[in-house]
Amino acid sequence: LYVPIHEIVESKWKELGKHISNLIPLAPEERIISSMILDDPKGYVIMTTKQGVSKRTQLEELIVSRYTKTINAMKLKDGDEMVSAVKDNGKAIFVTASGNYLNIDSNEIPIVGSKASGVRGINVKDDEVVTCLSPTPDKDYLLIATNKSTAKRIRISDLEVSSRAKKGSTLMKKVKTNPYTIISVVPVSIQNTIGVKIDNEISEIKVTEIGIMDLSSTGSSISKYDVEEAFLITDVEESKLDETKQTSTPVEEEKIELPKKKEAAQELTIDDFIDDFKL
Repeated sequence: LYVPIHEIVESKWKELGKHISNLIPLAPEERIISSMILDDPKGYVIMTTKQGVSKRTQLEELIVSRYTKTINAMKLKDGDEMVSAVKDNGKAIFVTASGNYLNIDSNEIPIVGSKASGVRGINVKDDEVVTCLSPTPDKDYLLIATNKSTAKRIRISDLEVSSRAKKGSTLMKKVKTNPYTIISVVPVSIQNTIGVKIDNEISEIKVTEIGIMDLSSTGSSISKYDVEEAFLITDVEESKLDETKQTSTPVEEEKIELPKKKEAAQELTIDDFIDDFKL
């Protein structure tokens, strides 16, 4: 969906907002998996499916003059679906639900058009891809959350660099009797805060509260309730701070001017008052 930002309704934090179908109709079986600011049309987006198919497409190809309907982003095989779409920052880290990962250079993924299919990014068998990440240089860790309400941090530098179309390596210990499933993977730095969604409620957790563990660990508990999703929320806070900085100067100037107006009013005489009203 190509959506001009000015058409998106402006709402306060925690307000419901309007459904995207008010702008562009969505088919009942469709759901949004990602959104991004299109600030560099010369950049690329990495799209990945749950069966491990991946491709790179130039963002410029997604710009359309008529945006009243959805446009094709990737050709899918029967039974497959897209699970992630991220800006290309030089790496592609595939993560599967059972706890495997494949860390490759994004240049190994061919650049094709929006209507084309992709190539095998990671080889999955009796498994499926949860996401494909392309962390920016300021992110040092991956935060991993599981369906057992556990989470851990791992250093991105600890991930072995491999080549495309392989099965990958272990990111989390396999527990046969009570399997853990990865539900969210988020690139983070120590300054970030994570939002954890539980029964439509969002709790905040500082990244530093989640331990750095080895690749075989299943993580430590972060909630006694079932965690549905974990996501980065620091970017929202930073944008709010930017807005405050932009509006603070005019407000302060107005407050400074108000006392001057009062002083001017106190200096008026009865003659001035009569002259003003032409009595």
